[in-house]
Amino acid sequence: MRLSLKPFLAFLVGGAALFTFVTASLAEVFTDTFEVDLEQYAGLWYDTARTPNRFQDNTITKDGKEFGACLNSTANYTVSSPSSIDVLNRCLRRAADGTLTEETITGIALAQNDPQNRKLKIAFGGGVARFIQRAFVSSGGFDYWIFCLGPVNGDGLYDWAVVSGEDKEFIFVLTREQFISDDLKQEILACSAQQGLPVEKLIYTQEKL
Repeated sequence: MRLSLKPFLAFLVGGAALFTFVTASLAEVFTDTFEVDLEQYAGLWYDTARTPNRFQDNTITKDGKEFGACLNSTANYTVSSPSSIDVLNRCLRRAADGTLTEETITGIALAQNDPQNRKLKIAFGGGVARFIQRAFVSSGGFDYWIFCLGPVNGDGLYDWAVVSGEDKEFIFVLTREQFISDDLKQEILACSAQQGLPVEKLIYTQEKL
């Protein structure tokens, strides 16, 4: 089966993913300074909340059925080198009759500002698709910036993170647990607001199925 690159790249720009941002210096964007250990950033993340976007909050048609917006999205990160992370994004969509379908996409994220590692560039799909993105899109791939980062948990992994871009028009909240406490939610919102992110636009998309 041959894929048209135009809709494929359009999906990548928005989605699970998730990450199309414009390049800028760290000093112009972040309000604080910290370093990210990629090994502690790896593992399974739940896309607990996000601002609506036309790539995840759209509808698709599959096998003659219309499926709604993405829910229960996850991202699984595996460190493949000291500055590289393999990415596997998943999301579920539900049809009116309750049928669920899964979407997945793979990618590779490259750290750009060692040792801080708060700025990564990500490209999705197979080798050809990644080459096209890195060669022709946003100076080496799509930017992925970590604005907020929680503490290291008992498993030796960061507990939560907030990702956005230079324009700060959207947010992705990543957590290790599928459902979080109100206290943790408020902590994440406070950090996001301090960074100037639009927390009032967040929607919470994890469901018990």
